[in-house]
Amino acid sequence: MKRWMTAALCLLLAVSLTGCTLLERATGQVSEILWRIEQMFSTPAQQESQPAPTPEPRWVELEAYDLMEQGFGPFTDALEEWLRQGLEDAENLSWNLHSLSLTLGTDGLPLSMEADLYAYRDGQFLQGDRMEWNAVTGRLYQDVNNVGTLMDSDAGTSADTSENPNLRLELVAERLRALPQDDLQMALGTPLLVEFTAFSRPEGGQTVVDMSAAPEGFDLAMYQAGQYGKADGSPTWMLTVRQAEDEDRAGTRTARFCFAPADEARWLGNPQLYEQTDIRVTNEGHLFYTRDWGEHWNALPSRFEGLLAECIEACTAVTRSSWYISPQEDGPVGFVLGGELPVIVYSPDGGTTWREQAMGSYPHTPDRRMLCGAPDGTLYAAAGCDWSMGTGGKTELFRCSPGGEGFEALTLPAEVDGHYPICGAAAGAEGALVISVETSSENNWPDLYYSPDRGESWQTLELPWEDAQLDGVGFLYRVSWLRQQEDGSWQLCLTQEPTGVNGYDWCAVFAAQAVDGPWNYQAKQPDPASR
Repeated sequence: MKRWMTAALCLLLAVSLTGCTLLERATGQVSEILWRIEQMFSTPAQQESQPAPTPEPRWVELEAYDLMEQGFGPFTDALEEWLRQGLEDAENLSWNLHSLSLTLGTDGLPLSMEADLYAYRDGQFLQGDRMEWNAVTGRLYQDVNNVGTLMDSDAGTSADTSENPNLRLELVAERLRALPQDDLQMALGTPLLVEFTAFSRPEGGQTVVDMSAAPEGFDLAMYQAGQYGKADGSPTWMLTVRQAEDEDRAGTRTARFCFAPADEARWLGNPQLYEQTDIRVTNEGHLFYTRDWGEHWNALPSRFEGLLAECIEACTAVTRSSWYISPQEDGPVGFVLGGELPVIVYSPDGGTTWREQAMGSYPHTPDRRMLCGAPDGTLYAAAGCDWSMGTGGKTELFRCSPGGEGFEALTLPAEVDGHYPICGAAAGAEGALVISVETSSENNWPDLYYSPDRGESWQTLELPWEDAQLDGVGFLYRVSWLRQQEDGSWQLCLTQEPTGVNGYDWCAVFAAQAVDGPWNYQAKQPDPASR
């Protein structure tokens, strides 16, 4: 150990004396030495834990053909060929469609296409991929594209990420062929834009074409009069068709074609399967959030997208624990964004007005970020980083009361000394607040603290970890939610996000008559974080 450290220090001293030329020569040697030091104190990585490499994006030449008639075969064949260049195991691949944007010319042939797909191996989610095709060049562009609720959120939680029969490419192709294309061209004119999104459905009362009645042709006047059907809000699989040109014009006409889901229980808009509140971040750096199971998506104001980019660069994602969306239309919405200097971006009135507040500075990147809300509209935010030699550690907790001017710093329990950060926070009714604090890597359980008065005073919270362990629960990381039941009792949920071990994506629920205990272990289950 000492020999390697001495060598490394000598090289660094030489760099400081001789300038940038020697720096360029020494960089490789220093990296090699530091790598060897690290290997002395680390367990060799297991081969199966290494992520499979993905190929670089590239163009593939394709012959022009009729997508409406021939389906997606040539596209997916080219995509599979591309994937095999980067994946160790590219056998038994299959596909679901996340979104499709298809432009049809006046002759009915496709002019361009953009599609986001889910790739599966043996029926289990593998990764997201994007395809872009242009009929003029006949070239297919393909890239890894982890965008969308399934890819960003559900794939890292307990949600069912296996193949969905509602999104099979064959089903989409079949329903594309069912569109009355000639009549649509005549009614709408110009090239047509056909769109499909896995997470969209018509609002109740909207004019639609009910394809279960198999109407012959399409008449715009009959459609506008609602004679083809009205949406009732039930599970509905939908294709939309509109004018491809002048899409921002107020008079642009859109026709919604609705089919029965192939499997209603697995319908992607089913509120029984998906969370009421959720977010999605696009590759273009935009953040959208929903409070009605994906019925509507609202955009984070563009002036905060720089903070969003910093957050993703520093932390790779906006984690589940770092945002809160009230299910109430006028309730608070908030996100912890920013990089080295975290910032709370929040709206106290459901997105009508927005504010931001810095959370101070930290010894190094604050990779633990929390935001939660209480039933009365109070927001709590936390950020922190664990202790590191030479820099130390720090964690902070803030509160914003309804009608308040901003977030105020709270005094933490004396035992929270900055060695480990707050990794979870959950607020309940009557001012109850529970925080979880990270512990050493040898400990499967966090430290828990309870405040009965909105963070003004604290006491240690004890949970029966042994009972949970007997049920196979381990590696719990953060408190996810705290709820009071109709009979006055309480439930507390702890989960592994965002550091869940692959294959261990459950949470543990505990119950008590009072928040200060005693608590009983109740069950291991998927985490219904915001239902």
